[in-house]
Amino acid sequence: MSLFESIFGSSKSRFQSDMEEILRQVNLSFGKVQEGMRTYLLKYIRAASLPLNDEVIEHTFTWLISATRPPDGEIDLARKYVDALKTSRLVCHAFATAMVLKVNMLTSQNLMSEAMRIVKNLNELGLPPYSLDMRLPNERAFIQMAEEFYSGSKTMELPPDIKRLGEVPVINSERYEVRKEIGRGAFGVVHLAFDKKLGREVAIKRMLMDQNDPGYALFKSRFEREAKIIASLNHPNVVHIYDYETSTQGYSIVMEYIGGGSLANLLSESGGRLPADSVMDLSLQISDGLAHAHKKGIIHRDLKPQNVLIDRDGAQLRAKIADFGIARGGDQSSSLRTMGGLGTPLYMAPEQRIDAKSVTTAADIYSLGKMILEMLTGEVGFEVDVASMNLPASWVSVIGKCTQRDAAMRYPNADAFRTEFAAIQTIGSTP
Repeated sequence: MSLFESIFGSSKSRFQSDMEEILRQVNLSFGKVQEGMRTYLLKYIRAASLPLNDEVIEHTFTWLISATRPPDGEIDLARKYVDALKTSRLVCHAFATAMVLKVNMLTSQNLMSEAMRIVKNLNELGLPPYSLDMRLPNERAFIQMAEEFYSGSKTMELPPDIKRLGEVPVINSERYEVRKEIGRGAFGVVHLAFDKKLGREVAIKRMLMDQNDPGYALFKSRFEREAKIIASLNHPNVVHIYDYETSTQGYSIVMEYIGGGSLANLLSESGGRLPADSVMDLSLQISDGLAHAHKKGIIHRDLKPQNVLIDRDGAQLRAKIADFGIARGGDQSSSLRTMGGLGTPLYMAPEQRIDAKSVTTAADIYSLGKMILEMLTGEVGFEVDVASMNLPASWVSVIGKCTQRDAAMRYPNADAFRTEFAAIQTIGSTP
């Protein structure tokens, strides 16, 4: 749930038609502030070796924005996330400015009790929205501030005293030789390891959670669910799982190791964009993997360049979808508690930002459309303006259909998308 979405429904009717454009920009600016905060938080989590839990992150933002307390089992980690955000003066300033604007809007609607509840909660959390040196911005000043904060969030410095914790040992050290850490995901750390028994490199994802933590049972259930979801998928464009190990030391998923990095890495190496033929090839591969998951009733819900790994064989690139940590599938969906949006706002379908539990396969199609646009142009925004795309009409048509705000107007699933997208090749694949 973005900052503005929590009040948008009750506010829009109060603005005159000539204010709708500024209202839309303010809405996007609230999202940019939250995304900038998320960028800083994720950087802090990695540096401090804190458990990375996407669901708790979403609940933490809901706690900050709407004063809705996270479930009891998540409180301790949520407080650590709040404390992490408080270490940056820039984060505190941007968030306070956004919340002052929100509180003032609530007050103007005679929602005084809700406004005061939010202020009281933020004061208790040590993030007071009002201060003596606070300058209340108008809408245009806030839009500019949010853009500058979002643009600079990737280069914000962390506190100098963050200390990394030691490496997490593998469960079966007799079989696996840990070589290096290669990433951190929901609930876990991922290491490159060597399987001495089969003579191959593997990726081992370890669960990062103290067994004495009140939320341990919930996190363990989600970790096991991810293992089962990946294991149920057997497709060349989905990362393969080899084993799921348990012991008194913890839990680990042993997976196929993909040494080519992520699609995000590939875009960075390529200056932010890829040739049209590469975009076509990778997009079709991703859609093939998605179609396989969709046919099994599995919705990824966090499709983004960081969660697509690239297997390189010379000039050939094979895309493999990874990180099904917040996927919804079959009867497992009812066990995933949601509060507002769950996923990554920049790639998240509009309906998912409000209710992640009820989304359909069309939510993955929205994310895929955003990724295609980013691969082609090097840019990805919170909204897609089809009219401004400097691309052939055939590409614009497909991307526009993928990113419709109304889920019913999109391709219903990956198979439907693939059928129409593949036909672009017969029209011309060079933007």
